[in-house]
Amino acid sequence: MDQRLNDRSFEIVGFPCNQFMGQCPGTPEDIRKVCNKFEVEFKVAEMVCVNGPERHPLYKLLIGDGRDITWNFYTKFICVFVGHEIEIHRYDGMHSPLSLEEDIVELLQTIES
Repeated sequence: MDQRLNDRSFEIVGFPCNQFMGQCPGTPEDIRKVCNKFEVEFKVAEMVCVNGPERHPLYKLLIGDGRDITWNFYTKFICVFVGHEIEIHRYDGMHSPLSLEEDIVELLQTIES
């Protein structure tokens, strides 16, 4: 999906986090090896904390005063940047990234028009 939409100011970024049953341990190099093994084609950031007092500033913005993330593969965010404003859409549940494509295309159409 990232490749199909990359000409439309769209990008997928993954944020590894080891706060969920220790499912993502290791160094940045270890994470890169796993991503390469599964042919991950989107950008992957450094390891972050998404919950608790060490929550990364990005997740402070994404979550605000909302619910903690219960599982890193369970929660996804779509962020739309228009000028200096950001519109955040949160998806909780077992949504595959491809299942969000229709919403992404619709959001892109609103900012491109």
